[in-house]
Amino acid sequence: MGALQHNYKSGFTTHMTRHAFQYNKPYMLDPSKKPMILHISSENALTDNLMFMYQTMMENIIKEPCDVTNIDRDTAAKWLMEKASENGYSLRMIRVNPSEFGYRDLFNLILQYESEGYELHVVTIDYLNMMTKEGCAQGPSGTDTRDLFRRVRNFFAPKKILLITPHQLSSQAKDLIRQGVSSLVKEVANKGYWDSCRLIDQEYDLGFIINKVVINGKAYLEIQRDKHRKSGTMTPEEDLYTVLRFSAIAGIP
Repeated sequence: MGALQHNYKSGFTTHMTRHAFQYNKPYMLDPSKKPMILHISSENALTDNLMFMYQTMMENIIKEPCDVTNIDRDTAAKWLMEKASENGYSLRMIRVNPSEFGYRDLFNLILQYESEGYELHVVTIDYLNMMTKEGCAQGPSGTDTRDLFRRVRNFFAPKKILLITPHQLSSQAKDLIRQGVSSLVKEVANKGYWDSCRLIDQEYDLGFIINKVVINGKAYLEIQRDKHRKSGTMTPEEDLYTVLRFSAIAGIP
């Protein structure tokens, strides 16, 4: 999921993580296992992600503002885990040091959870490109980033685990904003405007671009479908783009 800096990347992928356990019931490949949703942060403090997820979920339920200033984080964590368990999921949220956490550590973490009897359905990494590239192929600029994406995709895909990660758009995309393009997301989709490596779109299965815009004092999030590796019927053009409005309650309800 691509966006420029400070354009709701972490917020939106955290929403997606919550949606996974809130609106779905587990379909088990191995009925003897326990389904898990995992959120890994390499940037924000664990408490920040936890309280953001708690606040937005609570506000979606009660339909009014929820002040988390005086909410104990352990209480919030317990409540979220209980909500995840209503549909059968176990929720885990962890923070890692990206300077020391690489793809081998990620794979070992997944294998550890599997050895404990869990079947992982969704893993969100906020965000993958911050992880150390130790062990990745070296070469021209961007080679290690592309290799990281390839290795991670090839590990998760056979296991049928949905991996979600935000990724920064390049400085060239920011130049388009200065030039006054009418819709950044439509302009950059499928054109390789990725930071660190323009060719990562050859590795991932599904991408989309988001951008926050303000019109007449109201904030909106534009969303444009990028590449989608799939078979069968093509997605209709009108379904590749949408706009969501921000709200004072629940961020994007």
